[in-house]
Amino acid sequence: MESCGRASAPRANDAWIGRTQQMSTAMSNKSNLTVATIGIDIGKNAFHIVGLDQRGAIALRQRWSRGQIEARLANMPLCLIGMEACVGSLEPQAAIARS
Repeated sequence: MESCGRASAPRANDAWIGRTQQMSTAMSNKSNLTVATIGIDIGKNAFHIVGLDQRGAIALRQRWSRGQIEARLANMPLCLIGMEACVGSLEPQAAIARS
């Protein structure tokens, strides 16, 4: 069989390893983030935060506790914040408005 010059497809396990490595770099604690938009998924005890840069690429992916949200957002530059609208979002919205 002749070779057509293309690389063979990665095995399923190799693809998962690469994905894990990408996720670990996306979750680094960089202080000079350029986050343009933040999405907040509200949980009972913790929030899942995803921050996107101007191009829409993931610049931040972390899990914050309820007590951390006000302090962490106060240390970030102004950006658009999207949050689900539910009864549990009233307290975090007030904390975000204060910071």
